[in-house]
Amino acid sequence: MKKRSLLFTGLFLIFLLALYMQPIWFPQEPAEDETTKQLPRTPPATNLNYETIETEGFAHWIEKDLDAFEQDYGQPEEVWLLVSPLPSIVI
Repeated sequence: MKKRSLLFTGLFLIFLLALYMQPIWFPQEPAEDETTKQLPRTPPATNLNYETIETEGFAHWIEKDLDAFEQDYGQPEEVWLLVSPLPSIVI
């Protein structure tokens, strides 16, 4: 039994030595130098010009009255009440 433990310990140490010596025996090739690739250095835009986009679909109903929505689409077919410590939430 002692021979097996010595064999295991010896093989384990050899394995660890080989594992830790790998970067010395097989060094990594240096990566391509990033400084040779010069990117144009333009300052970022500081103005916040934007173009408005027309709303489509249900986006028209954002912040609108719920009664007007129900007049067009009717009452919901199903209402779920969530069981939680918070007040009831209608989905």
